Amino acid sequence: MLTWLLTSKMSSTEDIHKHCTVHSNICATLDTISSKVRMKYGEPNEEDFNVLEKALQNLDFLWKSAGLSYTPKVHSVLVHALEQIKECQGIGDMPQR
Repeated sequence: MLTWLLTSKMSSTEDIHKHCTVHSNICATLDTISSKVRMKYGEPNEEDFNVLEKALQNLDFLWKSAGLSYTPKVHSVLVHALEQIKECQGIGDMPQR
């Protein structure tokens, strides 16, 4: 889509800026989510859960704003990550199978 925005004669600089800003915000939000999801057992506290919850809400809003599709991986992060991290008190050091 970005290629279309850059090459379209109908796109304005404002449109390109808006599109890039949304994607930049998505990347920053994903970074926040990743840092909270990777916390080891026993490390997360209530503030971490609150930050993660707000970041997930923000990602959902930004994802819709960007017109991106909700893949199973995005769904699992948006819907299940917070619950799993609270239940396990951190999942960053769980053994991989």
